[in-house]
Amino acid sequence: MKIKNKTSVTGSDTVVNESEVEFFGPRILVLAVCFLSLLWIFQSGEKIESLINVHGSGSVFLTAPHGISHLRNQKLKKADANTTAIAIKLARKRPELFTAFVWKQKTAKLTAKRNGWELQDPNYMPLDKVEHSPFYVHLSRQMNKHKKVPLVIDIHGMKDVHDEIECDVALGFGAWYSVDATRGNLFRNCLAFNLKRDYQGEFKVDCYDKFSGNKNREMITLSRTAVVLLGIPAFQIELSKKIRASMMTDEKVLVALVSAIEQCKSKT
Repeated sequence: MKIKNKTSVTGSDTVVNESEVEFFGPRILVLAVCFLSLLWIFQSGEKIESLINVHGSGSVFLTAPHGISHLRNQKLKKADANTTAIAIKLARKRPELFTAFVWKQKTAKLTAKRNGWELQDPNYMPLDKVEHSPFYVHLSRQMNKHKKVPLVIDIHGMKDVHDEIECDVALGFGAWYSVDATRGNLFRNCLAFNLKRDYQGEFKVDCYDKFSGNKNREMITLSRTAVVLLGIPAFQIELSKKIRASMMTDEKVLVALVSAIEQCKSKT
């Protein structure tokens, strides 16, 4: 560092040594930045789990982790439109049945900065790091508050047409089948039957069930996290763009889903 000894005098004032300003100025700035960084880390550690909002108090847990834009293999994926809103609408309609967990963009960014970008998507996390996920910690704590064994329904969005086949609802029960195939299959068939019946046969259910999150066995999906690590029955439901839009405006579509879930839960 170059030190200058040039001084300046204004009237009879004390001489100001510019070398002192050059020496201490940058150090004070660095110390200030370090202090603010430590303060931010401390505060983010306190706030990160509290940013996961909860609606309702029922034992059917609704999650919609892709209701926000997120990274998948370092590539940006757009949000599944209306999935978060649908989870909240269901919980507000039947708060005694549902509990909705809201994963915000702010929470995901905070998690990525503090815990690593791999944990900002609760539906696609490294198996060896999942226990460090704020979403996992929050889910396990909520589970322990319930006397009944909860059920996790992970809500996602999909296109209206796949491989030239129209589809409204796709069901992913792979995780549940891995521990209880009989009960999982019973719930799946019940759900498909009731959705078709309650919505006058207009629902095209389970015609597309290719879930990309299950391809990489080193990564774990949210439903598999619930089943394997927490011992909670869970499945993934994918709703077409058309059905998601309908659920925001058409009450009968929302009621059909609520009714189907409630009936199947009571039977299994």
